[in-house]
Amino acid sequence: MTFSFSLQQVMDVKKHDQIQAKKQVDLARDSFERTATSLYERLKEKETLEKSVQSNQALGMKVSECVQTALYLSQLEKVILKMKEETDHARMEMQKREEQFQLTARSHKQFERLKERQAQQYEQDERKREQQQMDEISVNQFNRVLIG
Repeated sequence: MTFSFSLQQVMDVKKHDQIQAKKQVDLARDSFERTATSLYERLKEKETLEKSVQSNQALGMKVSECVQTALYLSQLEKVILKMKEETDHARMEMQKREEQFQLTARSHKQFERLKERQAQQYEQDERKREQQQMDEISVNQFNRVLIG
């Protein structure tokens, strides 16, 4: 007779949940990385533009160019603020998904440990039962020799 875990179906569902949660973590991480990279590129663009403005101001810059650059910088700052919010939201979503994954992983691990303990108990009970059968056989053989 072999060991059969009574909660195997529940454990399988927990494993499936864990796999799905891991996929969600990966998607959230990818989303965060995309938004963070995009934010970094905009910040780099702003920094480059500001350096360019400083060097052009030292050389002399037309008023119209200065106004255009100031407007573009203003729009870029608005975009950066929006992207910071998106990045923060993506980071929070990623952290939330990671927490959910940790919970599902712990839940599955609990079932694995329970299955392992029950399997060990089953093996121990089997060895005990086999030993009792061997003892019974020995006693019967001894009685046959004694009587016979």
